Amino acid sequence: MVTAIVLHLLAGLSCEHSDFVLVAIQGVVSLALLTFVGAITTDAPVRKTLQDNIQTLLSDWPSDICTAIKKFDLEPSLLEYVCCKCCFTLYDPHNYPYGGDFSCPHNCTFHETPTSDECATPLLDTNFDGRTKPCCRFFYQPLSSWIGWLLSRPALPNILWTSLSPEVGQMHDIWDGDVFRSFKGLDGKPYLEVEPNQSDYRLIFSLFIDWFSPWGTKKNGSHASVGVIYMICCNLPPHLRYRIENVYIIPGPMEPSLHHLNHILQPLVNDLLHGWECGFHFTQTAVHKFGCMVRCAIIPLVCDLPALCKALGAIGHHAIRFCSFCLLTRSHITEFDVNSWGRQSWQEHLRIATKWRDAATESLCNTIYRKYGIHWSELLHLPYWDPTIFQVVEAMHNLFLGELQHHCRQIHCMNADADEEHSSVLLHSPEEQQRYLDTGIAAIQKGS
Repeated sequence: MVTAIVLHLLAGLSCEHSDFVLVAIQGVVSLALLTFVGAITTDAPVRKTLQDNIQTLLSDWPSDICTAIKKFDLEPSLLEYVCCKCCFTLYDPHNYPYGGDFSCPHNCTFHETPTSDECATPLLDTNFDGRTKPCCRFFYQPLSSWIGWLLSRPALPNILWTSLSPEVGQMHDIWDGDVFRSFKGLDGKPYLEVEPNQSDYRLIFSLFIDWFSPWGTKKNGSHASVGVIYMICCNLPPHLRYRIENVYIIPGPMEPSLHHLNHILQPLVNDLLHGWECGFHFTQTAVHKFGCMVRCAIIPLVCDLPALCKALGAIGHHAIRFCSFCLLTRSHITEFDVNSWGRQSWQEHLRIATKWRDAATESLCNTIYRKYGIHWSELLHLPYWDPTIFQVVEAMHNLFLGELQHHCRQIHCMNADADEEHSSVLLHSPEEQQRYLDTGIAAIQKGS
């Protein structure tokens, strides 16, 4: 079982092939044991007893990898929600009787505003045996469960970064930036400057949101959008930070539209609020016999532009106020004097977003949305989260996938002298990519 589980979880072997490995090893073990019994004794009663014992042993052998993983208690603790396929409202699963019908309503009861009509999208379907099942499910792993799993690994707590390094004037990691150094805790003191205490952890996470098409992007092909929300623990050293076993992942359903992402973020924000205000207390961990306290917060939100707008509560580039950083309007988009743009403020953003959230009609919501380009985000429930500072330009889409190059060459026509036969851009190797990045860094350092 260990062999099959390692192949499945660490080597990426598919469920189907992992099932084959389990059954194949069972056949080998069965044949080996029965051959061994036949070789060591000719006494029929003894042989029969041994053969029965072998069959009893092998009868508990799992035939599929999911059962094997459950036997080793490796499955994460997941909450199952019934999710509306239209507005993505979640319905608490705790009241569902096991094996019976679901106790949530058959149709979604969400109202966009107090005067709006009910969503009324069907939530449940009926099986052939008369039992109900959700039309769409949403699975969520509680943050406390994931942190507890993280601290159950003996070597990991000893390498977590829990304090700031001395300021040396150079930045090698996000921990060297001003935001981490100036971030205040619940008591108003620097969050990461605490008394040395091996049983008190202050964790900071990066939040990532993205959607992708599982069948690729084709003009005439199948169109689908699978979502994922995941967090990276910034307290881990950089070489461990992005390894899949250290990533906190929430698998989403289809891609929600605009502010409906708030419904999906709600369980996570509730956990983050608890982790900020009360913290998570663990009675025992791998290195803390008498338990420890863990407090947590998210700082950077890292997305591409469409996901950033949904998570942040911004309308995007087609709004009158199209930028989530500055106050420049679309009518003054040709203004290149940076000092005249002005900066968005946290207080103003929160005021407008709250006004949109509390609007009595959809018409008023749309008016506020078009004028200011802001709607309510579930992340604004976090009292420390500043949307005007904590959003990050996502480097993968902006640089590695050629968006910056596309804007320079196609939008701003910076390739006017290029030959027609060389107008298409070939993919470059990792070595060439690193060389270009090193050249850019050198230019920045020289003040170019």
